[in-house]
Amino acid sequence: MKIGLFSDFYKPTVGGTETAIDQYYDQLTLLGHNVTIVAPYSPLISAYEPHVVRLPSMHLPEATGAHRLVLPKGSNRRLLDGHSFDIIHSHTEFGLGILAHQLSRERKMPHVHTAHTLLPEVIGNAPAYALVAIAIAKALYPALLGSTRKQQRLDEPSWIKRQAWSAMLNFYNTCDAIITPSQHLQEKLTRFHLVPPSYIHPNAVDIKNLTTPRKLPDDLKLEPSSFRMVCVGRISPEKRQSEVIRAFGMQASQDAQLLIVGDGPSTKACKELAATMPNAKRIIFTGTRSHEQVSAILQHSDAFVLASYRFDNQPIVVLEAISQGLPVLYCDPDLREGLSEENAILAAPDAAGLARGLTALIENPSLRKKLGRGSLKLSQAFDYKASGQALTEIYEKTAASRR
Repeated sequence: MKIGLFSDFYKPTVGGTETAIDQYYDQLTLLGHNVTIVAPYSPLISAYEPHVVRLPSMHLPEATGAHRLVLPKGSNRRLLDGHSFDIIHSHTEFGLGILAHQLSRERKMPHVHTAHTLLPEVIGNAPAYALVAIAIAKALYPALLGSTRKQQRLDEPSWIKRQAWSAMLNFYNTCDAIITPSQHLQEKLTRFHLVPPSYIHPNAVDIKNLTTPRKLPDDLKLEPSSFRMVCVGRISPEKRQSEVIRAFGMQASQDAQLLIVGDGPSTKACKELAATMPNAKRIIFTGTRSHEQVSAILQHSDAFVLASYRFDNQPIVVLEAISQGLPVLYCDPDLREGLSEENAILAAPDAAGLARGLTALIENPSLRKKLGRGSLKLSQAFDYKASGQALTEIYEKTAASRR
């Protein structure tokens, strides 16, 4: 099959969506499919990428300065005239997602969409930004998507989140199929009257590549430690690294370390908070790291912590952590893929709750080993080699339904 993967979020930016797209590419090409990634042009990318089509883009004001947006206009669609697709698969609800929808209707080909993030949950935490974003989406989506479907009232108590989900459903309901990496998002969309067929297709990782032994980056000089906890992700309010820092600050251990890997709008505030902790010298911010460097850091750590609550879909970094045999400390009961009592501690979603879980891991090496064995066992279900065939079957079902 000729497959087009469309996303506003791709290299040089770093995140779960970007990683998922690369995994999709690897999975599908391994099966012999012809895959093209359609992404924004970036002045930070100079190397030729034979499988990537870069379309003209505009800069988005953002903490890293790297995010760009492709406008869904006819001139950009015409740049794809030389590319034929059997399936269009979008990974964004914005510029390239809308362009993917327009192209699928022009060429009468199936449009599959993966909902990677619970965007309305983020918007709900930023009301001023939310009102502007919702107003723009509600004004432009129907015209750009050619959608006249009236949304049913959603079972969501927050007005802002209800409006945001309604805007997202305007997009989802124009697609031929929706993929969700997690069960909990599929359940939410079903409750919100999703129209097209939906499939749960969890994210996957290349376990063999991830577990290739690696050394720590040369610039990361770490003191010896009997316990090293790592937290990986965009440093932002919804990821709640501040709660991890507060929890670590409650620990009595004299040589435990906390590594915070990533960057984002809350980096400055988190560093200032860390400086007030009694064990501030053992809280290390590594900045943004490549996938290979993240793998190395995970290999040289003793546990992984994820503090997001009611926000994440299916974090790929969890799969990367459990593939390395790390026990996981987390606080969102909605996160089920790759997490259970067999390999993780589910804590209360505040600093005190995370601190109790952290203390249990620090003081009980046998518990860490037991949970680590559970992580290795559970990780096998998320190897990317089996994932590609399941994705192909979704494409085939969607294409057949349009005939």
